[in-house]
Amino acid sequence: MKNVLMVTVDSLRADACGFVGDGGQTPYLSSLADDGVVYENAIAPGPRTPCSVPVSHTGEPERNSAFTSDERWAAIGRHVETHTTIPEQFKQLGYQTIGFTANPWTAYETNFDAGFDEFYELRPGADNGFETLPDVGMLGTVDDILTGTKIGDRFKWRNRREWFAHWTAFYKEIEQKLSDMDEPYFAWVFVMDTHQPYILPSEFRTETNLPKTLYSLMQYERDDEQRLPSHVVKWLKEAYRDCVRSADRFVERLYKNLQSPETLLVFNADHGEAHGEHGTFGHEYQLYEENIHVPFLVHGLGECQTIKDPLSLTRLPQLLEHFATESRPNPASFTDKFVVSDVESHRFSKHRAELNGYAPHFATVRSNDLKYIDTASGAELYDLSADPDETDELSREHPELVELLSELTTIRTVKPNEKLSIVQAIQKIHS
Repeated sequence: MKNVLMVTVDSLRADACGFVGDGGQTPYLSSLADDGVVYENAIAPGPRTPCSVPVSHTGEPERNSAFTSDERWAAIGRHVETHTTIPEQFKQLGYQTIGFTANPWTAYETNFDAGFDEFYELRPGADNGFETLPDVGMLGTVDDILTGTKIGDRFKWRNRREWFAHWTAFYKEIEQKLSDMDEPYFAWVFVMDTHQPYILPSEFRTETNLPKTLYSLMQYERDDEQRLPSHVVKWLKEAYRDCVRSADRFVERLYKNLQSPETLLVFNADHGEAHGEHGTFGHEYQLYEENIHVPFLVHGLGECQTIKDPLSLTRLPQLLEHFATESRPNPASFTDKFVVSDVESHRFSKHRAELNGYAPHFATVRSNDLKYIDTASGAELYDLSADPDETDELSREHPELVELLSELTTIRTVKPNEKLSIVQAIQKIHS
């Protein structure tokens, strides 16, 4: 049985990675892709961590009516507690398990420690001795001023500072903990380096600088996202690309230290990140490609493949067990003709969309060529083969396809024979 090192990077869109799109910010990961397995169309279960990671780590759909923060945390906790998680699965196979997470949605409070022999929260204030804030002078000054003060309370700094965690602050601790693990082991590392606010140590800033990044973030927080000046959008994109380069460096340093014939690297993201393509920035409740198309790379299988059929991250538990235990794995066996993504709470997605001025999405079904989206303002249909940027909406021209794809949005509750008949009907009409 192989060791499994799974690295998940928050908010990393697929086209930022050279092994999927034309982004040149991942030279190391792209070099691994030359003798690894790449899923070109890996799709996240949802556009944000709360509707993606609980599903991908259990392989089970999640739907709730949670609204407040406490309700949403509790709903995730119930979901994780109810279903077998990936680390629990590996423990049943006799693995040692260890987890590191910088994302507050995947913490003790949401039961994400279940199944881990060791579990570490990589966020400011966590009681494990890990430092998490990067060595950025201005950030340290801001943190000193706002932590525990009335000004800091006004700006909710205690919560916001969690998003500033950077791998350089806690890398040595991760490396040491992993070096001490008995084999075989399953290790999960979830880092936030491509999540806003895109603030990095100076050694990783090649396109941007700290004043430009801070100014852009202030504009982003203050202004209507759809009215951001073009130079601010440009600076945000530059800062994001630097963050992608930083994430690539993290994987290079960690995997080179651990790489062996007995160690398998699985690299992915929890969801994507919008840069204004459809009027939003960050990761809102929309299901366009920039939000749900994610990188997925496996290295150490002894296989070299590029797989084009869609892979849903809901298949992650079965895929990981198969790759860890099978001597002759079959990477293509986990793809589907159509995959589904949705949001965990329609109630909250409507609320957030209203606050930020966009029409929320509820579910999407996607193949290599077709994309159907169920939105609050009606159905949307796109031909991805001809229109990968999803700018030409076709629902009025193809009502039969819309009807069939709408049925497939209930894919998680449809019986296999019914699903097959719908897929065959779609393929017949589309061809």
